[in-house]
Amino acid sequence: MLRELITILLLGACALASERDFMLPLKLTHSHLEEIFLGCKEGATDAYDRGVDDLAPPRGQGTGCAGFIGPPTLGSLLYKDLKAHGNLKEWEITLEVHEGKPMKISWQSEKLPECYDLTFVTNDYEKDMRKVNELEFTTSQTVVIVAGLNPEAWNAAKARAQGDQPDKTEVATSPKPAPEKKQPATAAPGVPPPASKRITGSISMLVLAMGGLFLLIVIFAAVRR
Repeated sequence: MLRELITILLLGACALASERDFMLPLKLTHSHLEEIFLGCKEGATDAYDRGVDDLAPPRGQGTGCAGFIGPPTLGSLLYKDLKAHGNLKEWEITLEVHEGKPMKISWQSEKLPECYDLTFVTNDYEKDMRKVNELEFTTSQTVVIVAGLNPEAWNAAKARAQGDQPDKTEVATSPKPAPEKKQPATAAPGVPPPASKRITGSISMLVLAMGGLFLLIVIFAAVRR
């Protein structure tokens, strides 16, 4: 029984992790990389995780360069940076734009995570990444992508993973019970009947007694003859 319970809990945790984990590709033009990846993963940390995060290769000649800024001790950019889940996450991206070759960053809206709201932040503006899916840069700079946790979506993912989805089917109304038929009232044991019933009973007894007395008189008269 305990082993089955542990198995169920582990399966629920795995389902929950798969619901919340995400990895978003960012497409690049005029960069030494065609795309870079950001996301959140169960078990990852905000530092460099070997086997989870990936280092970016050196930039080439005659093109721009883009990558995630990792820890200072790393000494290299990242082209894949997966962080731990949390209420607020940030990815710093350095953009080195080659002269005469503006760099574009684009993404697919349907691949944005359900549990997070992502905002693209630059020195000049902030963009909701659900409302736009492409930005262009003509100068080198550092930009930030901020992911804020969406509590409603997070809880919904938890409910789905645990199988606690609310039932959307209509609940049938129970039929109304038929009215109870009133039974004639009966006197409880030891409780005298109403006065009207007592009087009726007394008259009946009196009539019977008089009838019996009349019958005795008739018999007595017949015997004496």
